[in-house]
Amino acid sequence: MERRPAWLAIGIAGAIAALILMGLGALTLLLALISGVGTGVAMVDLLSALGFLLLGLGVGVPLVVHAWRGWHARPSQPFIARRFWLLGLALILLFGLDALAIWLSFPGVLVAIFHLLTFALPPLVVLGLVGWALRGKGGSWREAVAGLSGGSFFGIGSSVIIEIGLLLVLIVLIVIYVMTLGPEQQERLMRLAEQFREMSPQTLSDELLREAAGLILSPATVIILLVSIAVVIPLIEEVFKTLSAGVVGHWLRPAAPRAFFWGVAGGAGFALAENLLSSSMAGSGDWSMLAVAVSRSGTTAMHALAGGLVGWGWGQLWRERRPLRLIGSYALAVTIHGVWNAAAIGTALLGLVTMGGTPSPVPPRLASVGAVVLSVLLVVIAIAAFLALPVIGYRLARREVPGSEDDRPSA
Repeated sequence: MERRPAWLAIGIAGAIAALILMGLGALTLLLALISGVGTGVAMVDLLSALGFLLLGLGVGVPLVVHAWRGWHARPSQPFIARRFWLLGLALILLFGLDALAIWLSFPGVLVAIFHLLTFALPPLVVLGLVGWALRGKGGSWREAVAGLSGGSFFGIGSSVIIEIGLLLVLIVLIVIYVMTLGPEQQERLMRLAEQFREMSPQTLSDELLREAAGLILSPATVIILLVSIAVVIPLIEEVFKTLSAGVVGHWLRPAAPRAFFWGVAGGAGFALAENLLSSSMAGSGDWSMLAVAVSRSGTTAMHALAGGLVGWGWGQLWRERRPLRLIGSYALAVTIHGVWNAAAIGTALLGLVTMGGTPSPVPPRLASVGAVVLSVLLVVIAIAAFLALPVIGYRLARREVPGSEDDRPSA
């Protein structure tokens, strides 16, 4: 592969992605300022705008800089990240500042900034942890930035496009299903949709919420949610999260530590984009924002571990000619991702049952126990992922005998 033209193309793509994201952020912020005249900018809009801007600046700009240096064939230092623990301390401090800002009702801009930084730092902490464990055998700083941006831009973009297409198919199937219902059930659904369209979240009645919860907890809806979120989404995301690294690996044929690191970088980048672009979903300005930020740290570890496994599989395919290892690592990554998503959606659904007043085959008390069990499972998976990442990296680095490292120059 001719390195200079490739880095030039990567730099142009990074610049386009950065400009699009920053443009969306500026446009969202402008519209929020216009709509918030006299009442103030809503936290949801503020988080959306700043999320776009932070992703464009924080990932797009470094990619352009490194691509420019790569185009000129300038060397890049090995990614070791000896002081990654400083990012961990900064993350703990930010969690404290986020809690303090919510408790003391700081200005909305400060709350949004603290909140977004608690979303942005976990992927960097994870990447630094793995780089430290690999002791420089994972690749260069340029490769770290390229992998991070590949997961952030290509991985999340491709996954979202396909998931939106599948969502449209799902909507068509739902419409077909509704058409098979009797007139009374169709009328009920239309009335419920009309009431939700006319009412704000603050004015929704308990009766209406219970009726909506009853629809969500229907067997057909639960099955659709579990299959979509716990099976289909992991199958899609684990393909595109590290696909860019897999394609490049065809030419560079990375050794196991380097391939694993590329996968972790792609997973961390995917989590970074997902964190920042979904941060507005926790834009209520209350303590739930902090809870979501903490949970996203666990999600980040899961994405990084799954990405690392698939990245290692790509390396085994191109360097060792073992396609079954790629298939096996992909299956394991999908399983980890699927169990995580199933536990998360299961916790949410059981939480609806515990509200009471909603017809469900599961008693509220049993639902409470189930929600606690699934929450503990999520914590266990998150801790296991955080511990597994440096352990795998350390073992791969030790197994790499001198003289067997990648025989091609660092990117």
